[in-house]
Amino acid sequence: QAAYLAVMQNVSSSNRSGYDALRKIYKESAEGEERLQVLGILSSCRDKGIVLESLNLIFTSEVRNQDAYILLRGIQPEAREISWNWLKENWELISKTFAGSLITDFVETIVPLVHLITVLLPYSRDPYSPLLQVLFP
Repeated sequence: QAAYLAVMQNVSSSNRSGYDALRKIYKESAEGEERLQVLGILSSCRDKGIVLESLNLIFTSEVRNQDAYILLRGIQPEAREISWNWLKENWELISKTFAGSLITDFVETIVPLVHLITVLLPYSRDPYSPLLQVLFP
């Protein structure tokens, strides 16, 4: 995993060979664990264009729905803002495509405070509803 991460630290829109190589490993690997490790690293680049390309993979058949949130885990602090904007822009499609706990995983990964809010609102039937109304007016 450290080697994959090192590759992604050197990836950019103008130098994407490492990214393309990791995508190939992801597509061709028979090992489920390796596939998930690579998937979690594809978004760990500092290049915002590559991060957006990686995030948009969740809308393709390349990434299984139940694995989509793993892609979000690698997002670097430099890409949080662009990831947040991506989440807001794609919220309608995300909410239609992914159900239940997968929605929770998406929001918790991009907005870590959501987890704290769910702890503070344990008796609410849908603890994300008030938060999402504030986040996505």
